Amino acid sequence: MKIIFDGTGLVKQHTGMSCYIKNLVPSIAKLYPDNEYTIILNPTYSGDGLPLNISVYKKKIPNIGPIRDLLYKRYCRDIKREYDIYHCLTEKWPIGFRGGVCTIHDLRFYRRGMFGGLSALKSQYFKLMLRNAIKGADELIAVSHATKKDILKYIPDADNEKIAVVHHGFSSQSCDSTLWNSVCSRYGIREPYLLSVSEIKKHKNHSAVLTAFNKLKQYESAKGVQLAIVGRFRDRSLYRQLVKEKHHDVVFTGYVPDADLHALYAHAFGFVFLSLYEGFGFPLLEAMDHKIPILCSNSTALGEIVGDGALQVNPENIGAIEQGMMVLTADDYIRKELIAKGSERLKAFSWDRCANQVMHIYHKVTK
Repeated sequence: MKIIFDGTGLVKQHTGMSCYIKNLVPSIAKLYPDNEYTIILNPTYSGDGLPLNISVYKKKIPNIGPIRDLLYKRYCRDIKREYDIYHCLTEKWPIGFRGGVCTIHDLRFYRRGMFGGLSALKSQYFKLMLRNAIKGADELIAVSHATKKDILKYIPDADNEKIAVVHHGFSSQSCDSTLWNSVCSRYGIREPYLLSVSEIKKHKNHSAVLTAFNKLKQYESAKGVQLAIVGRFRDRSLYRQLVKEKHHDVVFTGYVPDADLHALYAHAFGFVFLSLYEGFGFPLLEAMDHKIPILCSNSTALGEIVGDGALQVNPENIGAIEQGMMVLTADDYIRKELIAKGSERLKAFSWDRCANQVMHIYHKVTK
């Protein structure tokens, strides 16, 4: 079988979508070496680290917009003639393309009010691409049941039978223990601290997290606890607003390299992820891997991913968030129970399992 992956959504930053592409494609190539593989990448991404049996085709293709679609119109005939499977690894499906597989991570563009910085025009174009994927793809992969539910909610004529739910996998990451002292001094972090890993965006709900943390700091048991917020400042106006408010013992690190990130996970006292909307929630698996007790939202995909391996609260209830943080910092029994259940839950996610399920979908398409 000849398979071509559309990896133009791959970026250098640590995002769930990039983790999906960087792990799924090599896993498929490793488990099924008899197939021929090609991946389309933008020139900004080197493709280093991919298995030798994957050919890299570099082409400067915009993530979204008419130019992307015009370029793909040139390639469509060649793709259809030369490959058995075209797999678009994000929901950025080429307009008018028919045949193949599309992975849908979330439907954030249908919830534009929750997402600062997403223009009306860009939102409409995302919707157009998704509708074309649902009409043109042979099979669709939703990364969670919550995402599949959203597809059927917002696009009622979508075919339920051709939407398969395939969760992300996970590979354990080691931590370089020698980095810790330099990480502390570089970012101004000290133990104990609660960790939050997400880009600064409206739907990540940092305002509620900070309000709850400020209330937590009124208790004597939490006086020495820091909150470390790790992630790029994607919404600059929101970041300026958050920083303008005075928060004691809160550190905004901005983007950090993967090695530093794993060090921060390894030493965290607790992990908080109170997003209002997620299609999956990859940082939750990273926190489980580093054996950190988790406080997360009970909404969208997050409850589905953590199961009973995290303390779940309403992300819009400040009091519930505050109480959850108190449990993470003060209740040793529940902390140990959450760590144990999180470690057990993590076993449900493997890239080999994900790759096998995706290959089953490919065979279904080529029957």
